[in-house]
Amino acid sequence: MNRDNPAYPIPASRRRAEAAAANPPPPPTYSQDELRERRRKYLSLVYTGSFSLSAEVEAICEPLARRVAALPHPAALAEKVDLVGAAAHEVAHVVVGLLAGREADTAQRPPLPEFAADDLKSGSWAGALIALVEPYTARLAALLGRAWPPNAAELRGHPSASERIEAALRTLDRAALDLGRVLDRAEVDGPKLAAAREKLAAHNASVAEQERHRAARAALSNI
Repeated sequence: MNRDNPAYPIPASRRRAEAAAANPPPPPTYSQDELRERRRKYLSLVYTGSFSLSAEVEAICEPLARRVAALPHPAALAEKVDLVGAAAHEVAHVVVGLLAGREADTAQRPPLPEFAADDLKSGSWAGALIALVEPYTARLAALLGRAWPPNAAELRGHPSASERIEAALRTLDRAALDLGRVLDRAEVDGPKLAAAREKLAAHNASVAEQERHRAARAALSNI
């Protein structure tokens, strides 16, 4: 019997399968925080028009800036903070190229940020990095909103705008996570070092006091 004959009843399971194939479920929607976690775990993701570059840089850098500022000597982490700044600058570089399209090679990039000791002490370096990418945030969101998704046939094997942003942000992730690890150690070791210094200072004061008493007794015995 010909199963394609309209007179032959189509099984319900086949009808459901055909309906599902014709109407696939929409892709999952993730918050920007969830997208960040997926990126750091190398899980699949797509950036769309809802993505905010300035909010991403803020979420990554602001907590680190507060932790650096809370240290007794923030300037000790200047090199690590500079690496975060360089990574954020690389993100801006990639974004400018995307927005410029065919003129990417000659497009004007923002200057590399430089931070002084006061910037680390106040935490203002994070705000400087947010300001660095802010001018491109709205235009990037618009581009992502109309860009082809990863693996689209129209891309002909080239990386999508989403994938290029993802790769650039991973550079920032690496620098930020490295700074975070250094902060973890500093926050554990710092109180221990402070306690050791206080103990040493108390010991030195006690020794000095004992020396004064011995000197006083020696002076009295010579009278």
